[in-house]
Order: sequence, then C-alpha cells, then structure tokens
Amino acid sequence: MIDSLEAQKVISRHRGNAIVVPTMSTNFEWPQVSTNPDLDVMFSGAMGKASSVGLGVALARTG
Repeated sequence: MIDSLEAQKVISRHRGNAIVVPTMSTNFEWPQVSTNPDLDVMFSGAMGKASSVGLGVALARTG
C-alpha cells in the first residue's frame, strides 16, 4: 500500500493548474510536496468537507 506522503507526491506531479483542498492530516504533509501553493486551499477542522469546499471553489473559479 502507498503511504499518504507518497500518494501526495504523485498528485503534486500531475496536478497542473488544479486547485488542491487538503484537509485533516494532509494539511501537514501537502505543503512539503506542493509546487503551486497559490492554488492550495488549506482547510482544517471539518473532516469530510473537503469535497464540498472543492466543489464551491471550482464553481466560483472563472476561466
């Protein structure tokens, strides 16, 4: 099984201009691997809500 940090490294390599909404424990690891922190929406304290935040950000994003 791939560990969390290794999975995030793969996501970071392939993200392009995608917005990433890490939450909970990934908040601590994602800044180590992110190549585009301007498109990171760090979100903590609401387990299970990253998909809702991500959807809201995607709908609000222009272009």
